[in-house]
Amino acid sequence: MITSNSKASKGFTLIELLTVIAIIGILAAIIIPTVGNVQAKAHRTTDLSNMKQVIQSAMNYANDNDGKFPGTKVRNFNATGLQDNDLWKWAATLAVSAGVSDPAFYISKNDSLAPETQPRTILNETKSGVSSDFDKKELSVEVVAGLRQSDPSTTPIILTRGLDSSGKWNLDKGAYKSDGGHIGYIGGNVSFYKDTLSEDANGVFVRSSGARTTKILEVLRTTAMVYGSENAGVGSSAGTKGTGP
Repeated sequence: MITSNSKASKGFTLIELLTVIAIIGILAAIIIPTVGNVQAKAHRTTDLSNMKQVIQSAMNYANDNDGKFPGTKVRNFNATGLQDNDLWKWAATLAVSAGVSDPAFYISKNDSLAPETQPRTILNETKSGVSSDFDKKELSVEVVAGLRQSDPSTTPIILTRGLDSSGKWNLDKGAYKSDGGHIGYIGGNVSFYKDTLSEDANGVFVRSSGARTTKILEVLRTTAMVYGSENAGVGSSAGTKGTGP
């Protein structure tokens, strides 16, 4: 008779199992935040690209309107008379005149305050007004109305929602919380800022004199206004006037 001294294979001991679980936990703690950060950066890149597209559309609008960007009063969609502007009418003006009709241009996937259901369109079905699906929804940006092509190229026209007068993005209102935000200028460039203080604390916004400031309103002509939604920072749905030259 042939005998075997081999022992039956054994499973994991309790210590070995706990060790494996601990290793998996450590790897998850490392990988999950990394994946989240990569995804957030990818969304920010998309937001930057969307802002550039909005600026280009606003420039096209100005080219066809005597050098004027969408103003603080806009013509009714039925072309009779003027009405007060706001964030949503500003976007609708570009949707009618420059073809930017997708609400996604104004909503960041990083924004925890964005609508749970993505609006389908900016304009209503007859293109005679703002869609109820879009109107007064929380958007991830604030915009500047009433600018002209003759304004310095460093004049901001669109920015990530939630910039406070302190020069920092608000933890509760900011589309990226207090992590910072994008600012887009009528010259066409868009940059991401942790805050508007700059390394020397003189500010990132440039006055017509060349002096810098941390406050966006100080570089906007007094006829310009910042429009935002409910959680806007320096702006509001009613508009905040510029105090610059």
